[in-house]
Amino acid sequence: MKRFLPFSLFFVLVVLLFGCARIKYTTREKRVEIFEHGGRNVEFTVIGRKNFYLWGHFPKDSTVYLDEVVHQATGYFDPAEISIEDFQSFPQFLASFFSIGLYTPRSYRIKGYAIRPKQYDQ
Repeated sequence: MKRFLPFSLFFVLVVLLFGCARIKYTTREKRVEIFEHGGRNVEFTVIGRKNFYLWGHFPKDSTVYLDEVVHQATGYFDPAEISIEDFQSFPQFLASFFSIGLYTPRSYRIKGYAIRPKQYDQ
């Protein structure tokens, strides 16, 4: 029994340090322009969060649809010149640490340019 204790502690440490919390960023319909904002004159910032469980293994599908998230949060259309920051705040880190990885929240910040609804209709 004493022989398996170091191995089990090592295994638990590896599982805790190497989680699988990963967010995929994509769009539903249109291609999003990453580098040029060509006529899109409204700057926006959207902050969102995804929750993961069991060291980031659940949910398996953690996809953020950029066009939908931007439209739902700001009401703007056709995002372009997108920059995405994936991070974990200090309170989120503490929640993950004290739950021993059973609950791992991750945040993201999406910045870019878009079109207001009036401009989109013209």
